[in-house]
Amino acid sequence: MSKALWRILLLVVAAVALWRGALAGNGLLDYFRLDARVPALETKWEQIQLGQAKYALVSRYTYRLRGKEYFGITRWGKPYYLNELSAQAEAERREGETWKVWINRENYKISSLQRAFPYMDLFYALSSLGILGYFAFLKLHLARISNRI
Repeated sequence: MSKALWRILLLVVAAVALWRGALAGNGLLDYFRLDARVPALETKWEQIQLGQAKYALVSRYTYRLRGKEYFGITRWGKPYYLNELSAQAEAERREGETWKVWINRENYKISSLQRAFPYMDLFYALSSLGILGYFAFLKLHLARISNRI
C-alpha cells in the first residue's frame, strides 16, 4: 500500500475515533454533572415524530429549589415507538407517575429526568481507538519489515 493511502486510512480512522471519543466525552459530561435529585412539581408528556414510524417522548417539567422555580425539557431516547398511538399511550401512563429531576448542584438550570451512563458511546470510542492503534501498529510493523529486506 502506498504512503498516501496509509495516511488517508489513518486520517479517516483517527477522525472517526475523535468523533466517537467526543460523543463519549459529551455523554460522560452529561452523566457526571447531574449529581443531585429533587422532586418534580409537575411533568407533562408529549410525543414527537422523528421519522416515518418513529416516535419519541418529550417531558416538560418544573421543579423548585431554594425558593425559585425552574423549568426543563427532556427528550427521551430509546425505546422509540412505531406509531403515534403507542407513544401517546406511554405518555399517558407516565403522566400519573411521580418523577425526580436530576440537577447540577453548581448550576440549577442544568437538569434532566433521565441520567444514563453512555455505555455504547464508550464502547464505540474505545473500539475506534483500538482500530486506530491496530492500523498504526501495522504501518510501523510493515515499515520495519520492508527496511530489513
